[in-house]
Amino acid sequence: MSTSSGTNNTIEDEKLKSQVPFPHCTRRPLPFSTSFGSEGDSNDPLEAIDVVSSKLDYNSRLINSWHEKCVEDEAILADLNIRVNKAFSQKNKYLKLSHKRKLKAEELDTVMNDEI
Repeated sequence: MSTSSGTNNTIEDEKLKSQVPFPHCTRRPLPFSTSFGSEGDSNDPLEAIDVVSSKLDYNSRLINSWHEKCVEDEAILADLNIRVNKAFSQKNKYLKLSHKRKLKAEELDTVMNDEI
């Protein structure tokens, strides 16, 4: 379904940009192996090294992308933690202030009752 408004497209574009790109594997396909030991079966160490190297490269890119994502999420959590601590501090401040005012109001009430 396509929409005619440009705002929906920009929202979808932003969602796609915010996702961590998944690295693509650049491995070459392995040759078909046959049971007769013909040209497909190769014990060439250079091919084995190339396969392992491509796997390591692929895993390295995965680790790097996940590390970047974790660092971004850690920064977000640190900011949220600071905000929660500030809100909790303000709450305690206002609770103390309201308690003081309550005590002062009770004191004034007792003084007024004593005068009457």
